[in-house]
Amino acid sequence: MLRLVVDEVVLNVVDYGAASGAAAARPLLLLHGGMGHSRWWDLVAPLLTGVAHPFAVDRRGHGDSDWVDPESYGWERDLRDLEEVARRLSSLSWSVAGHSQGGL
Repeated sequence: MLRLVVDEVVLNVVDYGAASGAAAARPLLLLHGGMGHSRWWDLVAPLLTGVAHPFAVDRRGHGDSDWVDPESYGWERDLRDLEEVARRLSSLSWSVAGHSQGGL
């Protein structure tokens, strides 16, 4: 589990590929739904390590990431957070998968 500080907010990231040797594989960002958290990917993500290096992020206010003031949430804020997380984790081209709100 990684803890990244983005604009003074701690975001939790689960790195499913670190122990499997997938570190050199193309990174895959897994996004949970509106009422979910990163651990919703626990059954699927390990199966993906043969073809990608999966990471799942707890968006702000979800799972083990920090809660913030209500005006600090929203689609644009989520996008900026995710772009920064991806930039810090890998310089490679990313793939993204999501379900429900995470798929939007």
